[in-house]
Amino acid sequence: SGLANVAITSWFHDTASLFDDDIHRGRCFALVRHPIRRAVSMFYYLKDATWEHTYSDVYKEMDLEEYATSQYSEDNWMTRFLTNQMSGNVYDRHLDLAKEVLESKCLVGLMEDFSVSINRFDHYFGWSQRD
Repeated sequence: SGLANVAITSWFHDTASLFDDDIHRGRCFALVRHPIRRAVSMFYYLKDATWEHTYSDVYKEMDLEEYATSQYSEDNWMTRFLTNQMSGNVYDRHLDLAKEVLESKCLVGLMEDFSVSINRFDHYFGWSQRD
């Protein structure tokens, strides 16, 4: 319909096909966190998130170091997400592709600089200038 100014999705690759012509151009924007901070946060979240389908009692007795070295910790999540390589091994070529996707398709902000990042997005997309 052309009515949406923003589409929010975790289906990056599937959604990209909606923006594949000159009329419906898309630009991804992403707030990213340092991968270690993100992993630590995920661990503490999973310890309490009984409502999540990924919840397991195994997290209750686990400490952070055990989580980091376990089969349950994330393995290059952002690289996998950006390259659509959700299983199997990831290699340098996947990292290179993920960096290329971020550079060419995404306006990137940092969680550590949230306000600055939101202002950057606003300036780029002109959100506050619209009726």
